[in-house]
Amino acid sequence: MNILLLIESDTNTSLEIQRLVSYIPVFSRLIIRRQFLITDWLLFPIVIDLRTTNYTKTYGYSRFFRNRVFRLNPELSPFGAWVLCDIGFSIFSTTVFSQEKIIHESKSRLNQIQKELAGKSGGSPVFIFGNGPSLQLFDLSKTKNSVTIASNAFIKNSAAISACELNFIVASDAAVYFGPSTLAKLFLNDLSERLSSNNHLFFVYPLNFHQILHFNIPASLHSQLIPVPRYNNKSLTALRDHFELTDIGNTLNTILLPLSLLFSKTIILVGFDGIGSPAVKGSVTANYQWSYSDAFSYGTYSKSTRLFEPGFTNEHKKMIDNGTYTDIYFGNDFENNLAHLEDQGYQIFSVNRSTVPSIEKRFNPILAENYLAH
Repeated sequence: MNILLLIESDTNTSLEIQRLVSYIPVFSRLIIRRQFLITDWLLFPIVIDLRTTNYTKTYGYSRFFRNRVFRLNPELSPFGAWVLCDIGFSIFSTTVFSQEKIIHESKSRLNQIQKELAGKSGGSPVFIFGNGPSLQLFDLSKTKNSVTIASNAFIKNSAAISACELNFIVASDAAVYFGPSTLAKLFLNDLSERLSSNNHLFFVYPLNFHQILHFNIPASLHSQLIPVPRYNNKSLTALRDHFELTDIGNTLNTILLPLSLLFSKTIILVGFDGIGSPAVKGSVTANYQWSYSDAFSYGTYSKSTRLFEPGFTNEHKKMIDNGTYTDIYFGNDFENNLAHLEDQGYQIFSVNRSTVPSIEKRFNPILAENYLAH
């Protein structure tokens, strides 16, 4: 598959090549130019244009061949990393492994894990760990007899993973955890190390990131990878009912809650403090997202994402600052989705206070006392 990359005269070409090959590790030839020629329609099935002030707003790896030109100016586009992942997976699934084969193997793997964990999860709650400052107040070893799920930078804390005997780690943010940044490289390295030392640990992530994992995680660990397709399903039961991820931004909506439904009717949230939550000793507040604990974040390395994806980080910060991030992902729709699960017999509790209204509403002080470290 040939790719044409169109750049400006002042484009940092080295940076953009790093960005492209991180998300698209399989291609035949890459040509870099400043001008598009009429004959390029015949030579290049994929044209990535970094020059335009417009940008491609939609993505979907199963549909990308309807387009020929992808407008992905990194200064402007909030979606560039996701579109590049879609392109990368489309090439990978037509040249290395078929999409159908990957989905079949992944679904079978998750079904088998469900059976193996049935004894562990029977009657006990499932715990979902956020990475907030309050997480350090809890005794994670008290959760090891339950199914446990965590996300993102939790993977760096090997002691916490051992304490709770973590079953699943998840991530769904292309720009932060799967790109060329220093943070992403640290994450993938930590992921490899934790999977290698914990054969009961599995990584769940969107299918269109699979080409990145295939080439960055040792082949001996591929049996611990669970890629899941994401289409347009907005229901939190999408994974349970259709083996699809929920198409709502933020990992709690996309993977964490949907995955938890497979293992228990009682779901306990730990460490989802929200944005601007009260400071806890040893905590940091990310400049464009949730409050984090030092022990469960990559700290200053988060700035490395901006180097490659300034459009994403600028848009994300703007959404946090004007309140739209919370409104979109944790507003009325989030509350309605949780209430719908409760109508189906699920119980959802939080064991920490939160600035997210729907999580704060479900704070249970008795449960909190049971799991506090003493």
